Amino acid sequence: MDMFEEIEKQKKDLPRIKSLTNEVQKYDLNIYQKFGVLILFIAIVVGIILGNSYNTCTPSITYGSENCISQFDFSLMLEVWFAGIMVGFLFFGMGHIVYLLNDISNKLKK
Repeated sequence: MDMFEEIEKQKKDLPRIKSLTNEVQKYDLNIYQKFGVLILFIAIVVGIILGNSYNTCTPSITYGSENCISQFDFSLMLEVWFAGIMVGFLFFGMGHIVYLLNDISNKLKK
């Protein structure tokens, strides 16, 4: 048996954009999840801004002055992104737990 024939038999089409948007629209985000997504976006923007505004100063030989230049600090950007992603996922996960508990409470009331 040829491996490529097996792949052709099991291959599925990629989902269409319309079916993906219909799948996503079924879920309604609560305030915690919206806050978590907002933190994620803010962390991305703040990480880029802080990474770009980092100054480095090197001592100069002439008259004891320092040469300060602004350069992009990739590690600072990644640190801010990591912290923002962790806090954003924490709030998003807490919001999903609240959603599930609310769903269970509504089913028990029936």
